[in-house]
Amino acid sequence: MAHLSFTPIDSQFTTPVPDSFITDKMLSASATMIKVYLYVLYAYQKKLEDFTFASVAEKLDILESDVLKALQYWDEKDLLTLVHDPSSDNWSVLFASHASVPPKGQEPLPDREASASVQGADSKIIRVEQKPTYSPEEMACYKNDPKIAHLFEESQKILGGPVSSANLSTLFSFYDYYRLPCDVILYMLSYCASNGHRELRYIEKVAQDWSDHGIKTVDQAKDHVATFTKWRPILRALHESRLEPTDEQLIYFRRFLEEYQMPMELVLNAAERTYDNVGRANLNYMDSILKNWYSQGIRTLKAVEAEDARFQNSRQSGRKTASAGSLNNFKSSFDDQDLDLLKKQALDRTFDERSQS
Repeated sequence: MAHLSFTPIDSQFTTPVPDSFITDKMLSASATMIKVYLYVLYAYQKKLEDFTFASVAEKLDILESDVLKALQYWDEKDLLTLVHDPSSDNWSVLFASHASVPPKGQEPLPDREASASVQGADSKIIRVEQKPTYSPEEMACYKNDPKIAHLFEESQKILGGPVSSANLSTLFSFYDYYRLPCDVILYMLSYCASNGHRELRYIEKVAQDWSDHGIKTVDQAKDHVATFTKWRPILRALHESRLEPTDEQLIYFRRFLEEYQMPMELVLNAAERTYDNVGRANLNYMDSILKNWYSQGIRTLKAVEAEDARFQNSRQSGRKTASAGSLNNFKSSFDDQDLDLLKKQALDRTFDERSQS
């Protein structure tokens, strides 16, 4: 049997690769996945500048979406950590120590230490200029995948009609860019459609939110929906059409229910008053109502009605007092001589009218 021998080379022109990648992870990965990992690892170690999804895709002659898909694949395999910043749409690739698989007989680090190793790892920012677009030719190719064909077919049924080419591209991005499984996408479409939202522009916002929350199964999606379902009556009372509250609204809603410990019926009443009086969802105005009730110890609708009645009575009493004061002032402005003069003038007019007749 022939034996192989190795000649040492200058490490300046080499890129170290983790043993676990070669002996384990690489074996079940596709050629595209392997190319992306090796090139990104090379770019990271050589500190390449202007490193983007587009530059990787161009270098490897693949789609930008394939780059993202490969990085997410290696993230799941624990060879790197991919972090998305929605505010800037940047992605960070974190490489932990190459000694991710300990030598034989050596125990792995405890979880706390392993976590610290990852947190202390260097990172590489990958800028994403924009969400990938898909040509008709690419979409025709993707439709050959039975699960994608099923996704498109079922989506048209849920959305109530044919889906345009542009919308099919958006729909495919839920799977390819936002990394939502097909069954989660179909559940999301049904969820949005059942609440009167069939526009893919709106549904895409939901897709991004679910992707940011790491939703990978239908059960996770149901739990996520259930978490926000309790806020929907407040949104309706404020005449908001959205299915889930914004981060700012969520802060206020939790304050009403948890800090002020207000029953939901009072929160809804305050929301209705806010819209009736202001004409929009003014959270500061709504907060002032509930904060006032909280300070007065009001916790029931009956107590609210009693406070409303007391307020109305005090207003009416104030008006009567003000009216009486005005009349007294009016009377006191005339002396007896003035009243006698007015009576004489009225009597003279009456006499003149009768004389003329």
